[in-house]
Amino acid sequence: MTTLNNFVKTIDMRFFCIFSILVVTLCSNWAWAFNNCPKRNLKLKDCFFTLGQSKVHIWNDKIFLNSLVARDTKGLPADANLGAGAVEWSFARTQKLNKRWVLELGIWHPSTGESEVETLVWSVYEVEPGQIKKLLEKTLQKRKRIEPKVAAGQKPAQVKYKSDKIYPYGLKATKSGVRWRVGREKGVLK
Repeated sequence: MTTLNNFVKTIDMRFFCIFSILVVTLCSNWAWAFNNCPKRNLKLKDCFFTLGQSKVHIWNDKIFLNSLVARDTKGLPADANLGAGAVEWSFARTQKLNKRWVLELGIWHPSTGESEVETLVWSVYEVEPGQIKKLLEKTLQKRKRIEPKVAAGQKPAQVKYKSDKIYPYGLKATKSGVRWRVGREKGVLK
């Protein structure tokens, strides 16, 4: 009877060890494995992705790549004054198309001049081991801020925008390569 009890205890202990290793491994990978950056992280301008062996961290105005030994850093466009909070991120996502890891960013750029019109810019990057290459940058939408009327003594209303219709856009994997489109414009990523 004691040998049976010892046998059951060893099986239970082995199962527990294997199960705990599996849970820890999955949880540590999930922390980096978002395909879409969550809304909370978009507001904080802080997104993490795992793309194969590479880890990508987008933070404020930089994209950091950590690929085992090699590292790379890219700055986001200079006119996007991200540090001062002048713009917001609309989306950040990754996908694998034709064995290529692609990072897509949608960032609202501040107005230039007196027009007060903000522009949603879609930037596409290719993530390779050790480097990040910008492949495409296109305008998707424009919007103008509408200042709410606030009476004296009331708290300010939520900011509203009047915006154009967003152009249909996207990436598609084909035999000839990765195709992109924005509205009527089309092309192939190089």
